[in-house]
Amino acid sequence: CRAILFLGAERIIGSNIYDAFLKSNKSITFVQKLESGYIETTIKNQILTQQHRTILDYILRDFSFKLKNTKLDGEEVQLSAILEPYKFLKKMGKNPRSYKWLKEKLYELGNFMYDIKIVLNGEKDNENIVFERRNMQILRTDILERESEDNKNVKKNIIIYLRPEYSNMLKQQSLLDYSDKLYLIDQISNPIIQDLIRFLFTVQSKSILLSEFIKMRQYDKIASAPTLTKLKKNLLKENNNLKEFFGIEVSPLGTADLLISFKKPKGIKLT
Repeated sequence: CRAILFLGAERIIGSNIYDAFLKSNKSITFVQKLESGYIETTIKNQILTQQHRTILDYILRDFSFKLKNTKLDGEEVQLSAILEPYKFLKKMGKNPRSYKWLKEKLYELGNFMYDIKIVLNGEKDNENIVFERRNMQILRTDILERESEDNKNVKKNIIIYLRPEYSNMLKQQSLLDYSDKLYLIDQISNPIIQDLIRFLFTVQSKSILLSEFIKMRQYDKIASAPTLTKLKKNLLKENNNLKEFFGIEVSPLGTADLLISFKKPKGIKLT
């Protein structure tokens, strides 16, 4: 599934896509063409970025989820983990006291909903809906504050309830085991390049034109021309790091495009 859930955007508020999102009652729909059909994804309530995806990657890498039948808003959620913000932020290489920032990002993840429909073309141009779900969520969070053993300090914990279907999708298709290299994605300043890395590991494509990737992920519609020009320059600038750490090689193709070649390195494997 190549549904657009996490955008490669540095700034959301004040952007054209955010304005369109607000005008449509906090929803926006992406239609991605397939060889024999299309994927229609409508994201609601919140626009998520690569920063949210990085947080999810750390959650899925570092935590053992407990199977627990829990009711949230009348729905059953089975996977849960307790996160201690200070330790978690430290593992991410962030300021361990950035509790407010983490709480905000987890709230945005919990507030996010999406509809998805996968349509394949049948005989005589008939369309067959092969998958359709509405109001899907990734996770829910609860903030708990409890007294420490000496009863002097309040210890904050965040309980995360992960939707099983989303966990399964990641494990089957797009969850990367970066070992100790997960932080390298977060160090890449351009969020579209972060999205490109995750995309290549997901589909395991051997090569793709940058123009094809931009069109497939619809950055031609949501990113400005200067942003895409900056993307090309950053890709060439990051070429050595991309090749060494992720097996991605960038080479000019004429004056208007780039060829992105991918060979999954041995040190990084799909789970």
